[in-house]
Formats: sequence, structure tokens, C-alpha cells
Amino acid sequence: MAPPDPDAVFHFWLDRMARHVGASDERAHAGATAAFAAWQRGAPDDAALREGRKAAGLYPRPGLEFYRNPVRVALLVLLSGGFYQLWWLWETFALGVRERFPHGKSLPWILIPIYNLVVIYQNAADLREAEQRYAGSSGLQPWLLLVLMAVGLTTARVFFPIGLPVLAVAAYLNQTSINRYIAARYPESRPTIGAGEIVFAVLGIIFTLLAIIGFLSAGR
Repeated sequence: MAPPDPDAVFHFWLDRMARHVGASDERAHAGATAAFAAWQRGAPDDAALREGRKAAGLYPRPGLEFYRNPVRVALLVLLSGGFYQLWWLWETFALGVRERFPHGKSLPWILIPIYNLVVIYQNAADLREAEQRYAGSSGLQPWLLLVLMAVGLTTARVFFPIGLPVLAVAAYLNQTSINRYIAARYPESRPTIGAGEIVFAVLGIIFTLLAIIGFLSAGR
């Protein structure tokens, strides 16, 4: 097999860094040069990408990191009685705003009935497009996420023990897609557990326990 053409490899990295930077400018060229040099030294693609991003001046932004274990997210949505779910939705919307998704909006939009479902669908569609752009593919289906969220939110208002499992599935699917996007665009990122997540998880679990105790007491 013939060795890769160096010019083709460099242009591959130039195109990739232009996507990360958001423009074909000097930063993208500096990043491509560093990534190409790392590739010539035999570095794997993820290591070369990290070198390129450093040379281009790109780092994960501090504060909201969004990279979380999707199983943990689903379980906490299931157990939190709505507190953790609200916090997680806020984080999901904040990701769209930070990453400048075409339809990125802040959380208050989720409080508007009916329109909130439109916003959820748009956010999922933007995430799917971003994941495809950086990771190469996406398993997220915005329409499925919309159905799950609509059913979960509606049912949870009537009898939350039924609605929460549906919302947990939606959270798992969405968080999995978020993780693939973050890992592809920000390879320096690592899964995190922030103070906000801990606080809202504890509050939600306490609320759920109190609700169960109240239900059992009423049945006596």
C-alpha cells in the first residue's frame, strides 16, 4: 500500500481545523501545521487534534462542560422528581447557546407551553447536525426525542412515576449525543460531576423520598 500523500494529509488537517476554528484563517493554518507535525511523528489522530487545537488557541471553555455519563443522567432524571430534569434541560439549552447552534435559546423558552416542544426539537436537530459535522455521524433522532419529551412532560404532570422513565430515556439519548459531539470537538474534555449537578440531584431525590413517604402515609 502506498504511503499517504503528505499534501493530502496536511489539507485534511487544514479542513478539520477550519471546522474547529470556524474559519479558514491563520489560526486554522497554525493548528493544521501543528497537527500535521504530530502526525509525522506518528501520533494518533486524537493526539494530533489536541496539538492542533492548542496551536490554534482552542481550549474547552471554563464553567459549563456538559460531558456526563448518560446512564447517571438517566437515573437522576428518574429519581429526582423534576429538579434534576429542569437543571439538565437548562444545561442542554446552555450548550446550544455556548456552541452558537442556529436555534440556540436559553432555558426560559422551555416554560412556554407547546412552543417549548418546538424549541426542544430545534435544539435536538442542531445537536444532531453538530455531531455529524464533528464526529462524522449521529444516532440522535430529533423527532423521537420530541415524542419522548412530549409524552414524558405531559404524563409527568398527571402521574410523575410514569412520565419520569420516559424522560429518562430521552435524557439518555440526548446526553449520549452531547458526549459524542463534545469528545469530537473538544478532545481535552473529560466527564465531570459539577456542584450544580450534585445540588439538584440531592434536592430531587429528597423531594422524591418525601413524595413517597406522603403517598404511603395517605394510604394508611
